[in-house]
Amino acid sequence: MTEFPFSVRDSLMAGIVRSYDWSKNPLGPPLKWMPELRTLAAHVLESRFPTALVWGERQIFIYNDAFRPMLGEKPEALGRPFHEVWSDVWDMAGPLVRRAYEGECIFIENYAVNTDRSGVPEAAYFTFCLSPVRAADGRVCGLMDTVIETTAVVLAEQQRELLLKEMSHRLKNTLQVVQAIAAQTLKDVKDRDAVRSFNQRLSMLGKAHDILLRHESPAASLLATLDQIVSLIDDKSRISYRGADLLLAPKGVLTISLALYELATNAMKHGALSTAEGRVHISWIVKQDEFRLLWDEFGGPKVTAPERTGFGSRLLNVCFGEQAVARRFLPEGVEVELVAPLRVLTDVTRTNTTL
Repeated sequence: MTEFPFSVRDSLMAGIVRSYDWSKNPLGPPLKWMPELRTLAAHVLESRFPTALVWGERQIFIYNDAFRPMLGEKPEALGRPFHEVWSDVWDMAGPLVRRAYEGECIFIENYAVNTDRSGVPEAAYFTFCLSPVRAADGRVCGLMDTVIETTAVVLAEQQRELLLKEMSHRLKNTLQVVQAIAAQTLKDVKDRDAVRSFNQRLSMLGKAHDILLRHESPAASLLATLDQIVSLIDDKSRISYRGADLLLAPKGVLTISLALYELATNAMKHGALSTAEGRVHISWIVKQDEFRLLWDEFGGPKVTAPERTGFGSRLLNVCFGEQAVARRFLPEGVEVELVAPLRVLTDVTRTNTTL
């Protein structure tokens, strides 16, 4: 049993380090170690985070219990040169270690390597930091390797992206089938504008789903959703918006997309965006857990209240509820205010399809 000039909590690696014959190692007996090496070795063995110390020109390797799973079934690595332990990936790791020994701190997330930890090469991913460690005089004496394996997380994300792409592909195919059925079913309908509007709404529904599929979480940005609507306008400078960004749940993205699409379409046909001088400003606030959005048109043709309620207005009522949609037909432009409980638009756990 090696006599140590410091004490650490009992652990598997602490026991192995104590029983190791350091007299035959380039580091020599622990009683003769530099104070910095003693301190750092104790820190590594005490830490419950996967941590290893690489020391000296020979890159002698000392690690803790949490680091052991990283090694798999490799031969015992304690006291061996770091480049020898990781010889199977040294073509990738070597340059990083050299940079750390030159004084640079290296941090990399989800670093991909092909390593042999069980007799068979395997793909693995690690997030790690190689921090230079220095003697009292400032010389770099080695490095601290703090690392966590992220293989399971990365593979799960790759699988999720694959499923999202497949979902997007199937959704687009489904919408194309619906459009084909509609085209065949409605071929004798004389109101071709109504048919075109139907197809455009299906297209907008597909774009709303695209917004969700491009994001890494179940939520999507309100500003990104608005950007998608603005992309429909030839002169994008004619529509502006102001408000703090929100993360919308899937239901919120679809609701906001369809509602604003209807307002933008109407503005381009009959409202402010039907003339060169017309403008639209969108603003929203959240107050007492209530989301309020104001669509404000100005500079367009003189406004008169419609004699009948069109499909777009009925769709807004369906999306937000008839009592939550306020329309004001002012001479200078249409104002539409949409109100909804914030939780309905932002709660990703909600699966209902109506507000």
